[in-house]
Amino acid sequence: QQPERAPYSRGRGNFTFTEYEPLKEKPIQVYYYVPKKGDITKMRVLFAMHGAQRTSSPAIRAWRYFAEREGFIVIAPQYSKKFYREWEYQFGGIARKGKVQPRENWTYNSIEAIFDHFKKITGSTAEVYDMFGQSAGGQFTHRFALAMPEARLNIAVAANPGSWTFPLVNGLPSKTID
Repeated sequence: QQPERAPYSRGRGNFTFTEYEPLKEKPIQVYYYVPKKGDITKMRVLFAMHGAQRTSSPAIRAWRYFAEREGFIVIAPQYSKKFYREWEYQFGGIARKGKVQPRENWTYNSIEAIFDHFKKITGSTAEVYDMFGQSAGGQFTHRFALAMPEARLNIAVAANPGSWTFPLVNGLPSKTID
């Protein structure tokens, strides 16, 4: 693991994010890759969501060559098991034991906060971001897209999630006996 550097330096790096007030007691280690060439302020942004193993550095390794070649930035937040249990990561912290949690406490909001942080630090003009999630990160990604319609999410790809959420527009079907 690399030592912490100033957020969003060129190349690979990481830093601890605690700037989203409702979750500030639950730090998020943010890994990133910024291409060595090009105007950072005009690059697209991809959030790469980790699987159940809860480590983001493999996502950076997997995406950095594409990021360098295509000129986009990869941000891979790492939600440690110490602070984020399964219901807080894969299910975004929306409900616990059948009770909907206050919206500001949803883990999903941290993505928007990290994006704001990135824009503030780099001067980025990006208005939207893309998201790719693998395995448990695929669960996070597709549920994020469903639960956060106002988010600045552009393209979302949920790769091989272990489970899916299917909204039932008309509620659960009746189980009447004929």
